Amino acid sequence: MGCCGKKLRQIQDIALGYRRLASGFTAEWADERIKICDECNSQNLLGFCKECWCFIRAKVLVERAACDLKKWSKIYQQVSKQILPSPFQNQKGTVLRTPKKLPKKLNQENNKTNF
Repeated sequence: MGCCGKKLRQIQDIALGYRRLASGFTAEWADERIKICDECNSQNLLGFCKECWCFIRAKVLVERAACDLKKWSKIYQQVSKQILPSPFQNQKGTVLRTPKKLPKKLNQENNKTNF
């Protein structure tokens, strides 16, 4: 993933964290992260992390978010095994596959030009 892809993912994660915070989303793993952050010296009085400058209460609500100081690594491993779906799975967990070749009929229709 290039630089722009990483930035886009960070923006999406920030938005997800704030949406979940506003909606009252809770999870056991998020509570564990908050406990770790509350004991950390890198949190300022406003609740922002001095390392990454993220608002901690929103960041802890994003499964794939990670602590810059690696303090969530044990929790992250547990969460990623339980919650994070593969981008190649649907909601039921079925692996999605793309066809290697399009059917001939579809290829022929796409090659026609109508003027």
